[in-house]
Amino acid sequence: MILLVLAAAAVPIGIALALFVAPVEAFQGEPYRILYVHVPSVATAYLAFAVTFAASVAYLLTRRRRFDRL
Repeated sequence: MILLVLAAAAVPIGIALALFVAPVEAFQGEPYRILYVHVPSVATAYLAFAVTFAASVAYLLTRRRRFDRL
């Protein structure tokens, strides 16, 4: 539960820092700042897909409910 609270607090802070505090990139300008939001989002999505895949394979091999609940 504490991790959920910390993550809920960190996300808006990180977005605010990326979009309003980070300096403008010299060649690409303002649009470059959106990478500070998109790249971590993609990394998180890939991690979620990998965990789901691993849990699905583990469930199919063992039929243990704990992998299905994950």
